[in-house]
This record gives sequence, C-alpha cells and structure tokens, in this order.
Amino acid sequence: YNAILNVDPGNREALDALASKYESMNRWNDLIGVLTKQAEAEEDVAEKKALLQRVATLWMDKFTNPNKAIDPLEQILELDPKDADALSSLKDIYQRRRNWRGLLGLYERELELLDPEARRPLLLEMAELSQKRLGDPKAAISAWNRLLEVDDHDPEAIEALIALYERERRYPALAEMLERRLAMATDDEAVPLLERLGALWGDRIQSTGRAIEIWKRVLQLRPGHSKAMRVLRDLYA
Repeated sequence: YNAILNVDPGNREALDALASKYESMNRWNDLIGVLTKQAEAEEDVAEKKALLQRVATLWMDKFTNPNKAIDPLEQILELDPKDADALSSLKDIYQRRRNWRGLLGLYERELELLDPEARRPLLLEMAELSQKRLGDPKAAISAWNRLLEVDDHDPEAIEALIALYERERRYPALAEMLERRLAMATDDEAVPLLERLGALWGDRIQSTGRAIEIWKRVLQLRPGHSKAMRVLRDLYA
C-alpha cells in the first residue's frame, strides 16, 4: 500500500486499507498520519470533518496530548464554524491548559454565531476572562463596551467600566460612564456621583465650565451643600 501511495498519495483504497491495518495493530501514530492524508485528499466536507475529528480524538485518547488535537479541531472550525463538538473540545482544552488567550479567541468566534440578544452571557464571560485571568484591561474594556451595545443600561458593565477607566486614568471615558450611572440613580445616589463628576471635570479633565455645571446640579438636589458652594466659589474666583 505504501508503494501505491508513493505513486498516488491520495489513493483512497490504499489509504483506507492502511488505516484499517494500523488500527488493528494499535499503531496509533501511523494511523494519525494516514487519517491526516485522507483528510487532505477528501473533498466532501462532512467526511473531511469526520476524519479530522478522529485525528483529534486519537491525540487526546491514545497519546493524552490535547495540544496536538488543537490543529485538527481548528481545521474543523474552518470548514464549519458552528461545529458544536469542535467548539466544545477546544474550549475544554484551552480551559484545562489555562490557555486564556486561546479561549478568548474561541469565544470571539463563537460570539459571531449568536444573535445580538443572546450574546450577553458570553460577553460577560469574555469580560471576566480578560480582566481576571489575562489581566488585560484593554480587552476587558472592549468586552464590557460590547455588553453596552446589547444593553446600554447594563449596570454590571457600567460599574466595571467605571472601575477600569479610573484605574487606566481614561478620564473623559470615566466621565461618560459616571453620567450613564447617574441617569439610573436615585437622588440619594446622585449626589456622590455628581461629586465624583465635579472633581473629575475640575481636577482631572480641567474643564472649568463643565465642572461648574456639575456642581450646580449638586445644589439643585441639595440646596446649601457646603462642598458644592465652596468649590463653586473657587471656580468662579
């Protein structure tokens, strides 16, 4: 059979015969080689996927080498991005190997398959993964903002972005998130939020006009508010 394959590498009968022979002899490494060649030669998508799945399964079950299973599983997803088995297997591999960056990339691909209204749980997982596992504030900010695209009043996303923008010293973006939080606040919650906004505009962003507007809003809610009156005197001076 090998002689036939030297002349005709894609010969189906020879490949099938060798695959059966190697499987019966438990020659798993040789079997993987044959199955890989079969997959390369196969034009039918379903058959190609089945062969690649066998290769991935052999790497995991016979060699306990999930890293080697990644490539055939990725090839399956290139053929069929919705393949649930390949997605599940890759997710499990990345989680067990603590390959958080790979897992985040997988979630990104999975996200594209979901309707916008069904994306929140996965986006939440992406945000927490970026923040807690990867320590990547840029990726976390992106995920939380995409949650706001699904629901622009999502309180969990707003609170997370407030903390991230403050830590990253992105003050204009922080001001925007505080305003969003303020829009959902009761009067009692609004005053401390306005105080933060007033200090942010006056001290960090250094916009006197905007700071004056904010502190005036404090006085509308709490006439005689001592800090607001003091800050406004200084701003007008």
